[in-house]
Amino acid sequence: MNDLDGIKTIEFGKRTILIDLNNDICISVNTQYMQACDMTDPDNDIIRLMERQKRIYNEHKRQNTVNTVYLFITNQCNLACEFCSIRSNKKEQLVFSELSLELLYKYIIPFINKVNPRRIIISGGEPFIHSNVLEFIEYLSKNVEAQISIQSNGLLLNNNTISKLVGKVNNIEISTAHFKNYDMLEYFINSIRKAAMDIVLSFVFDNNLQELYRILDITARYNIDLLVNFIAPTGSALDDNIEIMNSDKKIDLFKQMAKYIVQKNYLDTKLVNLFFRQIRVQKSCGGLGKALVVYPDGNVYICHSLAHKELSVGNIRTNNINTLLSNWKTLLKEKSIKEIFSVDYKKYCSDCKVKYLCGGGCGAEIYHGAILDCNFKKAMLIYNLLFYNPNNNSAENLKTFIQFCETKEYMKDIYS
Repeated sequence: MNDLDGIKTIEFGKRTILIDLNNDICISVNTQYMQACDMTDPDNDIIRLMERQKRIYNEHKRQNTVNTVYLFITNQCNLACEFCSIRSNKKEQLVFSELSLELLYKYIIPFINKVNPRRIIISGGEPFIHSNVLEFIEYLSKNVEAQISIQSNGLLLNNNTISKLVGKVNNIEISTAHFKNYDMLEYFINSIRKAAMDIVLSFVFDNNLQELYRILDITARYNIDLLVNFIAPTGSALDDNIEIMNSDKKIDLFKQMAKYIVQKNYLDTKLVNLFFRQIRVQKSCGGLGKALVVYPDGNVYICHSLAHKELSVGNIRTNNINTLLSNWKTLLKEKSIKEIFSVDYKKYCSDCKVKYLCGGGCGAEIYHGAILDCNFKKAMLIYNLLFYNPNNNSAENLKTFIQFCETKEYMKDIYS
């Protein structure tokens, strides 16, 4: 089927995906129904649906493109995870630094207010190692409008600290793979929930299936969100040549998780969100204009996993805001940058049917020359596009997902 005026079409047997790249919207329709429609008629149901989606998109469209500002307030950490993306585990190689309160007052706050992001993520290192972390968060919350999130390993949290975050922080993401004392983790969860803050758990899978099952149990018990991540070939994992899971193993893991959730009857919890995802247009990963990252030394980068000179827009201490933003806009136009982040410039993505729904994989992996293995992400896209049924309950959709993985029904669509 040929592309319509300004709209890309992807045909997957019984379903056709229509993608409006100018307005970042997509819909899925029955192929047979679409073939019977007069697509030159502006009053047909498909065109009317696209127009309705376009109106919704324009109503919520942000004036500024930056979605997230990351503040890596310290590079120190109380753990030594072998896969750390900013190499906080390489303590003998690090020059320890942190973003000072003075830097926050004078430069970071004006910078954030000029950029006007939707959210700010405070991370590190471990942010609660920062010598003035609570004052930092309090002043930040009083002087910006964006939502504030904290990424932490949780080990330095206590009731006093949590109480001082109330009204200042929207949510806390706690990494969990290192926890051996699950009672302590549940204590943190209860304390954060009592403080009326949202909590998200994250888990990095490293052949630790039983630990993952324990985290699934805890997540279901409190009905909170969970992110399951995989070790990526960046940072310390790249330095030390740590083995990276391939897509077949990732798909098999998600199949095992689905079976566990069905077996344990966790069907009415947020765990099902790991499998059922809203499909949206993604023409690049966040490094191409959606994020800015302030590192502990004050350098500002376009990607939170790539602290390299050629990806820096300057230093927040020595460059004024207008210079930083001008450098940023100039950098985003460079072909070499687009080849890292944009699906329209990545050779690997040139013939991919779902590239505008995938985003083209992690720019940091491409920068480091990793061999991209996108089949896990493609399989999840294809399941949600072709097999997930919003009219079915979670049990039915998860059983369909398990069958989808076992029969490898995704293979013909990935390679077609």
